[in-house]
Amino acid sequence: MTTLSVLIPSYNVSSKISSCFDSLDALKNTIPGTEVVFVDDASTDDTYVKIENFQATRPWVKAARLAKNSGTPSVPRNTALTMATGEYIFHLDPDDEILPAGVAAELGLAQRTNADLVRAPLIRDNGRERVVMNRIDGWDQTSTQAERVARVVREHSTTVCSLYRREFLEANKLRWPEDLRLAEDAIYLYRALELGKIEYSDEPDFVYNVQLDSSAASSTQQYQDRELLNHVSAWRQSTEILGRIGIDYFALRGQMALSAAIQNMIRFNKGGFKRSSFNLLADFLREHEIAVRTFTYGPRFAEICNLLLNKDYDAFLEKIKIRLLIAGYDLRFILPAVPELESFYQVQVDEWTGHETHDLEQSKRLRDWADAIHCEWMLGNAVWYSENKNPRQSLTVRLHRFETGKDYGNQIKRDALDRVITIAPGMFEETQRVFDFDREKVVYVPNYIEVEKYQRSNDPDKVFNLVMVGSIPIRKGYRRALELLKSLREVDDRYTLTVFGRRPDELSWVFNDPAERAYFAECERFVRVNGLESAVKFEGWVDTTEALADKGFILSLSDAEGSHVAAAEGFASGNITLLRPWAGAEYMYPNEYIFDSLIEMRDYVLECQDFGTYESRRRVGDEYVQTRYSMERFKQLYVATVPVPYNVP
Repeated sequence: MTTLSVLIPSYNVSSKISSCFDSLDALKNTIPGTEVVFVDDASTDDTYVKIENFQATRPWVKAARLAKNSGTPSVPRNTALTMATGEYIFHLDPDDEILPAGVAAELGLAQRTNADLVRAPLIRDNGRERVVMNRIDGWDQTSTQAERVARVVREHSTTVCSLYRREFLEANKLRWPEDLRLAEDAIYLYRALELGKIEYSDEPDFVYNVQLDSSAASSTQQYQDRELLNHVSAWRQSTEILGRIGIDYFALRGQMALSAAIQNMIRFNKGGFKRSSFNLLADFLREHEIAVRTFTYGPRFAEICNLLLNKDYDAFLEKIKIRLLIAGYDLRFILPAVPELESFYQVQVDEWTGHETHDLEQSKRLRDWADAIHCEWMLGNAVWYSENKNPRQSLTVRLHRFETGKDYGNQIKRDALDRVITIAPGMFEETQRVFDFDREKVVYVPNYIEVEKYQRSNDPDKVFNLVMVGSIPIRKGYRRALELLKSLREVDDRYTLTVFGRRPDELSWVFNDPAERAYFAECERFVRVNGLESAVKFEGWVDTTEALADKGFILSLSDAEGSHVAAAEGFASGNITLLRPWAGAEYMYPNEYIFDSLIEMRDYVLECQDFGTYESRRRVGDEYVQTRYSMERFKQLYVATVPVPYNVP
């Protein structure tokens, strides 16, 4: 005889299901009369393969797979109910763990008291700590059914896990509401509470895993219009169901329900809500305004409540954005993106005065304000925030190539670091080699170019203009640029080289470094010996969005680079960038612009004297940068990559 059926829906949980499997084996050892029923909702990963492998050696496990995804866990749960044969039913999610002792205690209690459903505490695991929740003290002193229902509604989160008598479910035709993707668990529970006898066991029955996963797309990790409307619908249905037994749902549970909704809005909403969805929520809260006015929230949630009651749509959309703090020294590579990021975040900036120097009081104040912290450069800023951030906050560090030569990465408090963004594919492996971060924390997000800002020129004579954006230090390959120029002028003396940036003799550190000083002295000798004085010009730092327009060829001749923004800028200006095969260049730019030798590069440039040839050849790079390095793509990747905070106050 089957005593217990554990029903588990699944969808794309391949990386999270193993602990569930282990807990089910332990349950079978504790309660031999157990069967498990998996119903997969047409997963697109190998979830169902893993379920079948688990089932293959366990005759007490049943498995089925829906032909197409239903979009709600209710459908696979209802399907599992039709397959169950146990006297009692226990619902479980596939990324959680069942606790055999707790379920055995519930089962014993149900059998002794003839209860229709039994609730129990849970253990919440956020990846850092385990906490017992949903404990109801003094249950035995709660004598009437109405009082017991009220206590469950008030003191229990509406998690799916409960023990139900199957005969009770069948007699009352209780099924999961298939029109809801979110809050379906509340409707199922409240219908059971309305119709059945409830008991409570004090032994936790499952582990609720809520570890941070910013890339997941489960219904609990997104909160768009559909989820908002589901909540409003579920609240209305809950009010109606519990009202039939004399319980004012929103007065009893509304503070926690609304708080959870606001929490999800801030953490998981992307881009706001339609005005119509906002109005439905606001109208519902106005209907229950007397209760809502009694809710006690902190300043942030209280402000959001007031904006809803006042139907201030625009201010509401702004206040539900995650608070993003950008911190670091030399923020020129991230600040231009702030106006775009502000469509998803409230943004403040903690600008440091050096690698390790900052206004301590300002940093503390902004830290306390923030939900998510972005450290630009992996320097002293990343170390300080890793040591001083709140555990609820997420910490992301965007790493450029420069930092791999420093030791700050080794000083970071590792368990406080949630994500490392590298700006070039080659930097992914180098970051691992130098700092040995957890691989799953390191992500490549291409840098951006504000392509629409770059001016262009149709002057055919620009094919004779070469440019370097920065010639210092040695690794930039200035000598190679001079050699290329010399070889071109041997064919046509119209070729020139312009260098944007400081001259070597303007920088004291170059003079004080023997290797750098000797290298650039040799470059000057090379210019003189080969009569290139009139063909080489330094112009200092310029606005590249304007100055590159008439420079037909941008040179990227370095020994090594992170992403080399100037290379992308060349294409964005409607010109051609010529690259040496520095590590990672082949992953960042089309291969047709990467040359193994200066001779090949020279021949390519000479062929482009024909402006028609030049124009046809530049288009691939132009289109590549427009799509790969646009600000819009950077924004989308950034928002998808930066972890949400663990919670918001």
